[in-house]
Amino acid sequence: MKIGFSGQALGNSMPFAGICNMAKKYNMTTCEIWECNAEGNGAGYIDRDIKKIKKIASDKGVTVECVTLGAAFDGGLTADSLNYVKLLTNAIETASELGALRVNHYCANISHGEKADFDRMEKFWGESIKSAEKHGIILALENEAHDSTRTPDRMLKIMQYFNSKYFKTNMDVTNYYQAGCDGFPDAYEILKDYIGYVHLKNARRQPNGFCYVPIPDGAVNISGLVSRIIEDRSYDGLCSLEPHVPPELVEAYYSRESEYLYNLLK
Repeated sequence: MKIGFSGQALGNSMPFAGICNMAKKYNMTTCEIWECNAEGNGAGYIDRDIKKIKKIASDKGVTVECVTLGAAFDGGLTADSLNYVKLLTNAIETASELGALRVNHYCANISHGEKADFDRMEKFWGESIKSAEKHGIILALENEAHDSTRTPDRMLKIMQYFNSKYFKTNMDVTNYYQAGCDGFPDAYEILKDYIGYVHLKNARRQPNGFCYVPIPDGAVNISGLVSRIIEDRSYDGLCSLEPHVPPELVEAYYSRESEYLYNLLK
């Protein structure tokens, strides 16, 4: 298991080289990149400078282990399945170019309902799964609280339907908590055979609503999750810290959360 960072948290306020420098202060040298980390324009990575990302990572001694495509959140980009397939397939090719092992992606506008729309999912993911198999890249579908992946049982049905060792889930137990489910141990027990990636963050419910907090302070049993993953050997890749906080708070979260997690791994 590797504790690393997501380029999303600071991607719109700091260049990728600076993010790498900050993360390395807290012994994090493995990462997930987002479109905002790569110079260029447009959706996805088609018109972005991946060679520069590769050089910066190499110069900084950082490994890119995951490439994230957030296009499923954009209704315009999901209006045409063929256009979306191009973006997702290119993200797989980008991961291959960077030596990354996985592509994190979403359901969002692809299937919103209580019941998964498998016909629509096939149009958006079917060809890309073939590309992932060809390149040896895992497509990790992240569970979110507001689409057809909101419960672990629904995610399990999606995993079973596509039935590919290159199509797995990004296990985000705090997103399950946000959806009103038990992230650990329940979601873990249901999906432990399908974990292809892990996001680590925490939250709690307060009188004024749902609030993200540092991992040690939240309602979700992250320490239990990490311990069980290690004990079961259910996953041995990058676990990205994903602080959903303003940029000025990110370093404080990285400092506290990385120390907490590395103590668990001792």
